[in-house]
Amino acid sequence: MPQSAALIATPREAGLAAVVSGAGPTVLTLVAGDAQVAEVLARIDEFSAHSTVSWRAEVPTLAANGVTVEVL
Repeated sequence: MPQSAALIATPREAGLAAVVSGAGPTVLTLVAGDAQVAEVLARIDEFSAHSTVSWRAEVPTLAANGVTVEVL
């Protein structure tokens, strides 16, 4: 999808890793810390304002302590 390829360039311009995830049009960007999250969200908002495709950014919550195993 050309729009996904164009969107990938947005975080890559900031030096961040970005890939198409799955069959698309999901774009996954890897960040470290709130400052990078804010930068990517701002770049996606700017990109979306000029795109013919509607984009939505989601920031998943991840466990800060890694994997937790619970014995049942």
